[in-house]
Amino acid sequence: MKLTSLTAALGTALFLAGAPLLASAADQAPAAPIQINDVRIGQAFGSSTGFQPGLASVAFTNENSSPATDIVFALENQKGQLIDRFEDVGNYAQGVTVRHDFTDIELGYNQKVTVEKATFADGSVWENSDISYPNYPTVVGY
Repeated sequence: MKLTSLTAALGTALFLAGAPLLASAADQAPAAPIQINDVRIGQAFGSSTGFQPGLASVAFTNENSSPATDIVFALENQKGQLIDRFEDVGNYAQGVTVRHDFTDIELGYNQKVTVEKATFADGSVWENSDISYPNYPTVVGY
């Protein structure tokens, strides 16, 4: 009888100890297949003699096993509002870090870049469920 009670108590303890681990693993979203490694914002500025656009320089790595063929980056201002989208079309293999520059017309500071969408050579598409912007034109990078 002692063995049965001990086994039941041990089984219950193991179950309860494992429950938070299972719940936290289930709550986590899958990792983004495109990792942003570095963002550098060259500030745009205006004066009485004209406007000088800035530069958003983004370094990213494809973590997906299939090459990325189309990546849409979203540029946000300090209030989390969409400033612009940048579309990067190419053939980006897994594990290779790429740096591309895009024109930035925003005058404000504290801008951030996120991956909004990625399309891969195998036809799969990943969309960032954490952001949602209205239809807005994209700028093709170079």
